[in-house]
Amino acid sequence: MVGATSLLLGTALFGTQIRQANAETQGAQDELLLPTSYEQYLELSHPSDVAVNERYVAIADGCIVYLYDSVDQIYRTYRHDPKNTPDDLTDDRAVKELQFSDDGILYFIDQDTKFFALTPQTLQATPTSLQCSTFDLDGETVYYSLVVGGTSTIYRTTLSDLANGVDLIPNISGNTVFSVCDGQIFYTNNGNILFKYNIIDKRSVTVTSFQNAVHSLVATSSTLYTTEIKLTDEEEISEGTYFVYDLHELEDQRESTLPIFQETSKFTKLTTFGSYVYTIDDTAVRRYSIDDTDFSVPAYEISASSSRTNRLNGGVDVCLLGDMLLTADNGNERISIRDRKGNFQTIDVSMQVTEEMRSITATGGTVLVATKSSAHLYDLASKEYLRSFDFGDTELKGAVGSYGKYYFATSNNGYSVAMESDGGWTISNPVSKNGSAPTFLAVDVYGDLYVARANEVYKFSETEYINRESTGERLCTLPQNTKKMAVDYAGNVYALTENEIVKIENGSWTENRISLAKRIVYSKDAPTLMAFAFGVEENETYLLYDGNYVIKMADLALPTVKTIGVENADEEIFSDESAVFTVVQTKANTLLVKFDFNSLKDSEYFPYQGLTRSVLPKKALKIGETADYAVLAEYNAERLDYDTYLVKKKYCVSLDESEYLTRYDEPKYGYLTNGVYAYKFPYLTELLTLDRFEKNAKIELLGEVKDLDHDYYHVSYETENGVKTGYIPKPYVTDFDGSIPSTEEHVLGNKPSNVDSIWRLAYLICGLGAICILTDYLILRKKHKDDE
Repeated sequence: MVGATSLLLGTALFGTQIRQANAETQGAQDELLLPTSYEQYLELSHPSDVAVNERYVAIADGCIVYLYDSVDQIYRTYRHDPKNTPDDLTDDRAVKELQFSDDGILYFIDQDTKFFALTPQTLQATPTSLQCSTFDLDGETVYYSLVVGGTSTIYRTTLSDLANGVDLIPNISGNTVFSVCDGQIFYTNNGNILFKYNIIDKRSVTVTSFQNAVHSLVATSSTLYTTEIKLTDEEEISEGTYFVYDLHELEDQRESTLPIFQETSKFTKLTTFGSYVYTIDDTAVRRYSIDDTDFSVPAYEISASSSRTNRLNGGVDVCLLGDMLLTADNGNERISIRDRKGNFQTIDVSMQVTEEMRSITATGGTVLVATKSSAHLYDLASKEYLRSFDFGDTELKGAVGSYGKYYFATSNNGYSVAMESDGGWTISNPVSKNGSAPTFLAVDVYGDLYVARANEVYKFSETEYINRESTGERLCTLPQNTKKMAVDYAGNVYALTENEIVKIENGSWTENRISLAKRIVYSKDAPTLMAFAFGVEENETYLLYDGNYVIKMADLALPTVKTIGVENADEEIFSDESAVFTVVQTKANTLLVKFDFNSLKDSEYFPYQGLTRSVLPKKALKIGETADYAVLAEYNAERLDYDTYLVKKKYCVSLDESEYLTRYDEPKYGYLTNGVYAYKFPYLTELLTLDRFEKNAKIELLGEVKDLDHDYYHVSYETENGVKTGYIPKPYVTDFDGSIPSTEEHVLGNKPSNVDSIWRLAYLICGLGAICILTDYLILRKKHKDDE
């Protein structure tokens, strides 16, 4: 993209297409988030007018005309005077007023009242023979005014014959403003009296008067739009109000008519196009919808900074919480919240925060902003203020949120933690550590804390952080000009320097510098990177520039929970080979990366489902591993299914197998009550079946497993490829082989007798006797009832 010096080279075309440059030099994935679209961010100094047609938005700012091309989606620049700076309004070639004709030519007048025609495609401006103070186009007709001796005259001519103007309305006091609509000219006399001139009848009538001088007006068939201004003693605009009137009511009721809508700021010029009104307000161009009956506050605004929806004004820091991007916005005295869907909310901090915010962090359902000597906590759902933490004369050097707690580090070597209890939020007494005072504080997704002291970074666990004796684990050295520190999912440390992010590989001591002097928006000067934030789920880094806009980019190539490599672990898990029985216990506060086991086979990455932290230790079956992770399975009794997740090996301890697996001293044998599969692990899923056995099959039992999801037998069996072991649920195994019992003979009365036949006879006799007794009872009972 062309550097800032290109703007100083006379009448020039800003021709390098920004989106193309981004795609080639910074990556096509860069995305502007705040504001939401490229054309809304434009740093304006003293905008004087705006004009709009189907393709272009033109904004006059001093001697420059910015043209936003909606087809190419870029800004181009026409410079009317190459000698002076863009902010110079005293020069007679500053652009004063502009408007598009029906054929797309941009006409404008400069401070010297010269009338020019500019072709947007080439940015070539041609002077014409016309001179005027103000003008309005109606098709091919040009209406314009000239001021001579303190009075104005409105003339009419055509674009094809600008030299021959016809006098329409003479002797108007002062420098009039006017608007042409439906054969009528609405114009001001003495600045605050509105007249209507009928072009055919050539008669003027008074419409109404205004309290202040009208600076700009546009009339449509039913509506009148005006701006009224108040000036200071130095002739500067102290206040400008934008009004919307019902034109018919205004004409009928004269001065008693109230505006439909009004808003006060520093409004000057306005124009209409389509269903929108565009206004100049100080250093911004705002767009209002004509179709909105309440003329609601616009969300669309062209400016470098703004108090409007989805905009920033002096942002100082950003952080991520889930899918929410949070920004500490000093200029607007608020916390700005944007979710991944583009929804925007704010939290007003003006009542509690009396110093400039320096940083922002969040955890759970809360967000905390820190100043030089205090921190202020808010609830994200209700937007309510919760409490403040005051550090007195001590400077707060770092504040981070992690798993429902906030950790603080101060310039006097104080380390403390705040947490919520039944009585509300409380903060611990600060613990002082020996050595240099902290300068930066960061936290990783595991809850470990990183403290920079004299540019040396030390790692602490949550308990070590507030332990007076703990000195932490020394990791690396930060660059001298570090402004902020962060840690990624893999434990790599990052430092923000002058428009660079320095990645310090974990344990390698190598600095990888990534230049981030991006020009994703149109700016006169090189942007300044003020803060950055990234998460663990997506390869997305959020960059805050100049305090006024945020972009999302993927240049850092972050390690994420969605890109944990399978490393052929699936081949081992799903192979037909016998498995080693292992149950592990995770440590307290362990991070679990849940994944979809059904989609694991042949995947490059573990199919990510979610991230959770287990406060209490967990016991789970280990079914595989990678270089860094144990692959665990845990039965979920509520869903009657299994959860599978990854846990860093260093957070797992293997348990003695005897707690769950009892091995038989001598092999036993059992018989299957049904056709059933042997499973590779005591984990009932079709994906982990080995071989199928038929009903009544005899199988060798090596031991039994208890206290998992079900009870299992550990079994062994012969295959064509040798002996295999696996697991079969205990209910499918019995010590009875399922065959018909053989006949046993006994001697009764000195004669052989079939025991089975004797018992069958006894059953028949007993059964017959029972039937007879039951029959007699029913007969007797019936007879008894009959006798009654």
